Amino acid sequence: MSGDVIFANPSSQHTDGKQARKSINQSKSFINEYYSVKETDYSLYFHSGATEGLNTVIHHFVMRSENEKRPLILAYAQGDHPAVVETCKFYQKAIPFILKRDSHGDYLHDENFKELLELQRKHPTALILYNHLWVHNEIGVVSLLSEIRRFKQIPDLFINVDAVQSVGKFHQYRDLDPVVDFYTFSAHKFGALKGIGFSFIKAGTILSPLVFGGGQQGRVRSGTENAMGVHSIRLALEDMSNKDLAGLGVLKDELVEFLRVELKDKGGLVGEKALHRSFNTIYFYFNKLTSDIALAMFDVSGVEISAGSACSSGTAKDSEILLSLGLSHVSKNGLRISLGPDFSRDQLQTLMKALSEIFKRVP
Repeated sequence: MSGDVIFANPSSQHTDGKQARKSINQSKSFINEYYSVKETDYSLYFHSGATEGLNTVIHHFVMRSENEKRPLILAYAQGDHPAVVETCKFYQKAIPFILKRDSHGDYLHDENFKELLELQRKHPTALILYNHLWVHNEIGVVSLLSEIRRFKQIPDLFINVDAVQSVGKFHQYRDLDPVVDFYTFSAHKFGALKGIGFSFIKAGTILSPLVFGGGQQGRVRSGTENAMGVHSIRLALEDMSNKDLAGLGVLKDELVEFLRVELKDKGGLVGEKALHRSFNTIYFYFNKLTSDIALAMFDVSGVEISAGSACSSGTAKDSEILLSLGLSHVSKNGLRISLGPDFSRDQLQTLMKALSEIFKRVP
């Protein structure tokens, strides 16, 4: 160790290596305590972020399906994170089941349950991986874990929760439901270093590794462990515990009302009538401006927001979530405002003033 920087390899047997291992173990204990997780219920492992973590879980079930010579049903929704959607599409031997959402972004759980149960009856020996997006990364809709407990009634169904956008985004973000088999997080989403994430794995699951090598972390994920990154998770979660999340939600609601008035006939808000919403995400669109053009206007005015969908070579692409919600006519126009945990009323006033000026130039 050098000052506050944990640099040594935690697998090394010298003093600094042992200090790095001690730091990782302390951080693991802290994270388990933060989420009220018992080591007898879940194991915790670290990776580079949710893209790797989610890929690992899906890969595990593909390998298990092949080894056990059983069909595999991969359930996911259009508009989920590409780490899930593209990975599920890649494994073409699997049977896809596309989960439905309503026009507000809420899952249609009754319909999904009935149809998935019927599919399982057609393939009674199948393994089923149900991928659930806890908080939607674009539209900010929260889908409570209590609402998916029923799916565990379906034989051989395992629940994989994308928890990337959960930390600090709504009151119950620390309430992990024990029926869930896998939770995956990207730590930079709540203030830790980039390139570090973690997953909770249901006890008794021997996860098929995606990354092979020296056998670190019980052979679940080989490679030199990122001790400093793991330490940053602890620091970020400690900091998050002191944030005024309810106050952030109040400011967000005020900004939503402001946007509703300012947009008028120029555009609209997405997901605002969903049953549960995050504290920090607002998703909207302009009727006559694609996201690439709109982003340039915002950037020139000093307002940093994001497009609702990825852009390539400066050209807006269709947003899968907008397409799934029946908004194909504005599917290239999505824009997202994300408020940080330290967002203040003074910042709100400054932002609304800037937005008001921008909206005057919007056709």
